[in-house]
Amino acid sequence: ILAVGSGSARPPRVAVLRYRGRGAPAQPLAFVGKGVCFDTGGLCIKRGEQMFDMKADMGGAAAVVGLLIALARQGSPVHAVGVLGIAENMPSGTALKPRDIITTASGQTVEVFDTDAEGRLILADCLYYAASRFNPSVIVDLATLTYSVMRGLGSVFAGLFSTDDTIASRMIAAGEKVGERFWQLPLDRAYDEGLQSPFADIRHHAKDMEDGDAPYAAAFLRNFTEDRPWVHLDIAGKELADKDRPLGREGATAFGVQMLEEWVQSGRAAS
Repeated sequence: ILAVGSGSARPPRVAVLRYRGRGAPAQPLAFVGKGVCFDTGGLCIKRGEQMFDMKADMGGAAAVVGLLIALARQGSPVHAVGVLGIAENMPSGTALKPRDIITTASGQTVEVFDTDAEGRLILADCLYYAASRFNPSVIVDLATLTYSVMRGLGSVFAGLFSTDDTIASRMIAAGEKVGERFWQLPLDRAYDEGLQSPFADIRHHAKDMEDGDAPYAAAFLRNFTEDRPWVHLDIAGKELADKDRPLGREGATAFGVQMLEEWVQSGRAAS
């Protein structure tokens, strides 16, 4: 996260929120959110029109905040931790550069290529922090992460990757109930081959980012979960609505909050 934020005049931060209701277990559920408050792409800069909505690239972190507020207001008997990775991805003389090698919080080194794939670098540190600091029973991350999930699933579904198919199926069912729909995508070891680097422990995306980047991003992130049960929600394209819809008004959607609240409140998180 320090590398991603190095080009901005505003230093990055990791924020932690905790809620523990009466009678909640000691072991928490951990929710990790990507909070890029503005994403220019860094030195691999976006086209102008691609930046128009980039103030919403913090949709994952915002959803985590919304979820914990909802649980607290209802006095839910759950223990939840939110970890937010907050940064700006800006170009400058101090910004992260293509082919830089950085050391993550876990100690693993990463070879960076496209600086516009910054979200997974932020999540890597936050996932490791959540896993190693709080001993969670499940880790869930939310991020407006890849264009490829938008191209693959369109406007109907968001992407879901998981190391636990039971948790995944229950989240999908919760989403269907509240109208936030997710489609499970492959998290397979075959994708690891595309992330090999001769100079670092891992490269942060495959050589061809147009070649199904979403599963490569998930495969990258799995390296930082400390083998905890984990769900990765790629909500790219769902963070803003261009018109009023049945579940909300035009603008920010808080996509993911209702599904996760339903999953937690109905006891689906117990598994």
